[in-house]
Amino acid sequence: MKTLVLSLLLTSIVGCSTRPTGRVTFHMAPPPTDSTSHLRHEEIVRGYHVGRYVDPNHSALMHEGHPLYRIEASARWDLRASTAGGSTLGLLNPPRDAAYSQPQTNDVILAELGRQRDATERVMWEAFQLAGMYDQIKKAMADMSEVAKNHVWMRTRLANAEEQVKEVSSELEKVSKTLNSGSASSSAPSNPTNVDSSR
Repeated sequence: MKTLVLSLLLTSIVGCSTRPTGRVTFHMAPPPTDSTSHLRHEEIVRGYHVGRYVDPNHSALMHEGHPLYRIEASARWDLRASTAGGSTLGLLNPPRDAAYSQPQTNDVILAELGRQRDATERVMWEAFQLAGMYDQIKKAMADMSEVAKNHVWMRTRLANAEEQVKEVSSELEKVSKTLNSGSASSSAPSNPTNVDSSR
């Protein structure tokens, strides 16, 4: 234990007694020119500020606001043909914004947009026509329902009328039979000579 304390004391005395030998100066040097920088595009890193939020996996944890860095585009090879002796230093692509990309407006896309607009108008017009046809079919179905009700009513009336005609017909037959039998009995006594001659 004594040796440990003694060695610590000796180290602290020796450490404090040493003097710096020279002054260190730091100068910013220009970045080295890389002859291969025209072969690859650099990656694009963007920083975003994230405010306070509760950890979705652990509801007992809250994160304080902090920056968040995201690689928007990774490094890639420059595949463009070289110009003027193989140097493409002046033709490097500017870093692209990953959050926004300019829509392409060439003739093919404009023609496709026109076709899509025409197709949409055609579909909307056909939907309008179908809605009109649906209303007509609905009205025709209501009319057919009314016609069916009237048909049932007319059939019932016709059946009743046929029953009445049968009843009247049977009554007429009864009346005509009674009239015929009454006329036959009244004609027999009026001709008594015929009755005597037959004896």
